[in-house]
Amino acid sequence: MIKAAAADKAGFYASNGYRAYGWQQGLYTSYARRDGALAADSYSARPGYSEHQTGLAFDAKAIDNRCSLQACFGRTPSGRWLAAHAPAYGFLVRYTPVNSVITGYSPEPWHLRYVGTWMTAYLKESGETSLEEALGLPAAPDYIGPNAFAANP
Repeated sequence: MIKAAAADKAGFYASNGYRAYGWQQGLYTSYARRDGALAADSYSARPGYSEHQTGLAFDAKAIDNRCSLQACFGRTPSGRWLAAHAPAYGFLVRYTPVNSVITGYSPEPWHLRYVGTWMTAYLKESGETSLEEALGLPAAPDYIGPNAFAANP
């Protein structure tokens, strides 16, 4: 996928892949202290709930680092390429403006999650916009009970 994007002059690299529980805990705690827990919950997963903890998610960054971890990444050549082509490789841009009400997260055009080509094909055919819909899970994380998307400690 990285080679194909580079060939199309939309180069990117994978950043922020796997995160251990303690690392996610530190990130979330710093965001919650700075912005309050309610705000932090809209853009950062609590420890034990991050898709990064599964090892199946990564944050994409443009080779020139333009719009790194910002909403404008979706308008860069890399962001547009990933939105159009990542599903063919089994990756899903997980948090979009269309599904933020369902996922509970603000749009993150840089955050990709591997779900397999069968799931990306299913989402395209069904018109569903999120894994939550596809898997019959409730909208937005409530942080109560088991989480289907992360590895709890």
